[in-house]
Amino acid sequence: MILSIDWIREFVDLPEEVNDELARRFTLATCEVDEVKTINSHLSKVIVVEITATEPHPQADKLQLATINTGSEEKVIVCGAPNARPGIKVPFAPVGTTLPDGLTLDARKVRGILSEGMLCGEVELGIGSDDEGLKEFPADAPVGTPLAQYLDMPTDILFDIDNKSITNRPDLWAHYGMAREFAAVFQQSLKNPFDAAWEKSLLDKIPGDKSPVSH
Repeated sequence: MILSIDWIREFVDLPEEVNDELARRFTLATCEVDEVKTINSHLSKVIVVEITATEPHPQADKLQLATINTGSEEKVIVCGAPNARPGIKVPFAPVGTTLPDGLTLDARKVRGILSEGMLCGEVELGIGSDDEGLKEFPADAPVGTPLAQYLDMPTDILFDIDNKSITNRPDLWAHYGMAREFAAVFQQSLKNPFDAAWEKSLLDKIPGDKSPVSH
C-alpha cells in the first residue's frame, strides 16, 4: 500500500520530524514501512521561463543557444530541443536541481559554451510521456513561478506499507483509517472533514435531483 503523508496531514497534525523517524515510529507501533520516498521535490526548484532569443551554437549544428528570462535575470542555456524558439514559455531547471533519474545539474561547458542549468521536457521532469522536445506552457504562464506551484504538484512523502502487516486490519485499508492510527501513535486529534459542508459540496456537484447511481 502506498501512503501519502501529505494526505495524512489533512486529517491529523503530525510533528515536523525527519521522515525516516516518522516511518520508524509508525513501524514500531502499527505496521511495517518498507520504503520512504520523496516525490516532486525537484519541482520546487524548476521554474517557468520565457525564451527571448535563440541562435545557432557556433560549434554544433544540432544545438542552439537559448536566451531565457527567469523573472529576475537573463541566462544563456545550451539547448538541443527542436521546438526551442523565441516567445515560448518552458521549464528551466537551475544548477543544483536533482531530476527524477538521479542526475544533479551543475554548470558545464557544452562544446565550449558554459550552460548553467537545463531547459526541460516532460520525461526529464517526470510529469508526462512526451519526449519530442521542451514542455510548452500557455502564454499567460507567470515567469519565475516554481512548477510545484504552477502545476499544483507539491512535494510529498510516500510510505510503502507492507500489505502483509495489514491483512487483518481492514480499518487500515484507506488513508482515513491510517490517519486514525497516526493520530493515536502521535497523540494528536483526528480531524473529520466529512461534515455537513463537505456533504453539501458533494451534492452540489451532482447535476439535478436524480442520483447518478442507479440500482
